[in-house]
Amino acid sequence: MTTTGKGRQPSRRGAARSAPTGGSTPLTGTARTADTTGDGVDPWLRYSSAAVVALSLLIVIGGGIVRLTGSGLGCSSWPNCSPGEFAPEYTAQNLHDMIEWTNRMLTGVLVAGVAVFIVVAWWRVGLRNRITLSGFAQLAIVLLNAVVGGISVLTGLNPWVVAGHFLAAMLLVGTAAASYELVLLEGRGRPAPTSRPLAGLLVVTTGVVVVFGTAVSGSGPHSGDDNATKRMGFDWTAVTIVHGVAAAAMLVIALIYAAGISPAGRFREVRRRSQVFLGLVVLQGVVGIVQAMTNLPIVMVIVHLLMAAMLWAGAVRIYLAARFAGAAPTVGGPASSVGGPATAAGRTAGHAGSAGPGTAEVGR
Repeated sequence: MTTTGKGRQPSRRGAARSAPTGGSTPLTGTARTADTTGDGVDPWLRYSSAAVVALSLLIVIGGGIVRLTGSGLGCSSWPNCSPGEFAPEYTAQNLHDMIEWTNRMLTGVLVAGVAVFIVVAWWRVGLRNRITLSGFAQLAIVLLNAVVGGISVLTGLNPWVVAGHFLAAMLLVGTAAASYELVLLEGRGRPAPTSRPLAGLLVVTTGVVVVFGTAVSGSGPHSGDDNATKRMGFDWTAVTIVHGVAAAAMLVIALIYAAGISPAGRFREVRRRSQVFLGLVVLQGVVGIVQAMTNLPIVMVIVHLLMAAMLWAGAVRIYLAARFAGAAPTVGGPASSVGGPATAAGRTAGHAGSAGPGTAEVGR
């Protein structure tokens, strides 16, 4: 912290007044220090964004349970569960209705979680901050997926619409994971291009694996309901092999990436995440092979779905972590790469703690 001409430190109120008044104002200076944990991350943002990640994963699991238990048409209408009946009766005879309706209600909880995150982000970092905007993106995806889910019911679980429903859920998982990572990286400086191309390829390959996975599901025996429309029409064995080849490519890229990152210095965290990702890929491959050889038991398929969502979220986080790995955290507040222009207090503290004059980045 800088001092005044009389040798006194400026008050917190004075530091707050030095911040710009625009909607993208990030947390800076002494106010941020008082409201952050030991690693410099705002706890309000950390926990609210983590809650949305958990809820988005729960939505993937819930959708899988609906499909695997044949409850996709338990509610025959939308948004009502059945014509003239908003919610089903919770009885043993209405088990499929209860499962489908519970999954729909979970979407309402997710909307509430996203809304809380948006309010928290708006309060803590401002309206035009990337973190807040990512929250609005999550809300749009949730609403879109609710509509797609309704269309899937009204079309008798058309496999192509069901695949779109799942992909929209995975898009939410990726966006929620990106929001959480941006929260952790909010105090970082300008992005550095180092190690980004291969990390980007890992994201693309993981996305391809997820898309082929929907083709496997859409061609397999679990349609979501005995009365559902016909499957996608692909040969299940052939599309499963293609899915496996794409997964093998993802494994190779993850292995090369993890092996090529320095174990020390600014890329240590990226390397650690890459190693965890690599272990999950191997475990996911084992789960996929076992489920294919054991006639797709429900529990194994649910585990496979959950791990697919975790891998997708992990790939997104690795890319963002690699993108910011070349920038050191500022001492007094976040720099412009995440939340807009740094405030005067943040810039002053950043200069004071940097390796050289006028910079707060490593290796510059």
